[in-house]
Amino acid sequence: MRKTSAVNNHFLKAGGFLFFFILTSLLIKNGFTLLDSRQQIDGAGIGVYFLFFEINDRIPSSDILFYAIGFFAASIAAAAAPFILFYRKVLTYIRSVWL
Repeated sequence: MRKTSAVNNHFLKAGGFLFFFILTSLLIKNGFTLLDSRQQIDGAGIGVYFLFFEINDRIPSSDILFYAIGFFAASIAAAAAPFILFYRKVLTYIRSVWL
C-alpha cells in the first residue's frame, strides 16, 4: 500500500511539472506574439486571447506592451509554482540558509 502511494505521488509531481511547463511556454509565446504585433496594428487596436479565452477585445496600441509584460510576469509565476507546490524540502533549505 505504501509503495503505490509513493508511485502515485511521483506521477502527481511529474504531471504538475509538465502542466506548469506547458503553461509557462504558452504564456511566454503569447507575450512575444504581443510584442511582435505592435508593428502590425490595423485600426484602433488588437484583441488579446489566451487559449480559448478572450482577455480584451480592443487594446490600444499604447497598452500592448503592458499586456505583454503581464504575460511575462504570469509565466515567471507559473515557472516558480511547481517548486513552491511540490518541493517543500528545497524551500525549507533555502529559508534555513537565507534567514
